[in-house]
Amino acid sequence: MNNDIALFRYAVEVEKTASITLAAENLYMSQPSLSKAIRDLEARLGYNVFERTSRGILPTRKGRVFLGHAHAILRQMAQIEALSTGDESSAQVLSLSTAQSPYVAEAVTRFVASLDGQKAIRVRVQETDAATTIENVAGGEARLGIIRHLSSEDGRTVETLKKKGLKSETVWEYEPALLLSRVAGIGGTWLFFATGDISIMDNDATWVMMFNKKILNDFS
Repeated sequence: MNNDIALFRYAVEVEKTASITLAAENLYMSQPSLSKAIRDLEARLGYNVFERTSRGILPTRKGRVFLGHAHAILRQMAQIEALSTGDESSAQVLSLSTAQSPYVAEAVTRFVASLDGQKAIRVRVQETDAATTIENVAGGEARLGIIRHLSSEDGRTVETLKKKGLKSETVWEYEPALLLSRVAGIGGTWLFFATGDISIMDNDATWVMMFNKKILNDFS
C-alpha cells in the first residue's frame, strides 16, 4: 500500500512539473529511478500515464483520469491519518517518517520509553527514502520527518521544504567515517571492508528534522 501511495506521489509531481528531471530533483530521486518508477506504474495500469510533447511530459487522456483519482486518494489518505490522531486529545502521539538508521531507531525507543505509561500512546514510524519522507510530512501522513543529505545541498533542501510549507531544524552534522579491517588474503593481499551505514561517498552530511505546523501545538 505504501509503495502504491509513493507511486501516486511520483506521478503527481511529474504532472506538476511536466518534467522528469525537475520532478526527480523535487523528490530527491535520481532521474533514472523516477523514470523506472513511472514505467512500473504504467506497466501495472496497462496504459501510458504520460507522453512526451514539445511542451514537456504531459498526461495522456487516460493519464488525466488516473491523476484525478491519485489526487483524491492522496487527499483521503491525509484525512484518514488526521482522523486517527484527532480524537484522543490526551494521547501521546509520535507519527514519524524517516530514513532507515539504527541511530534514529534508538532515539525513538528512548523517546517512547520516556512517555507517561498511564496515558494512551500511539507510535507510527515509517522507514523510507528522503523524497517520500518529505511528501509524507507535507501530505499529513507523518507529523515529523527526519532525512539525511549532503551538506553541500543545504540550501536546496531548505528551499524545497519551505516551498512545501514545512519548517526544518538541523539536528546533527557529521564528517564521514570509514572503518577498516585488515584481513590476511591469499599471497599477503590486504582486504578492506567498510562497515556501518556511513559511506565514504557521503562526504559530510546533515540530518534534518522537519515538521508541519500542527506539531508545534501538539508538543509545545
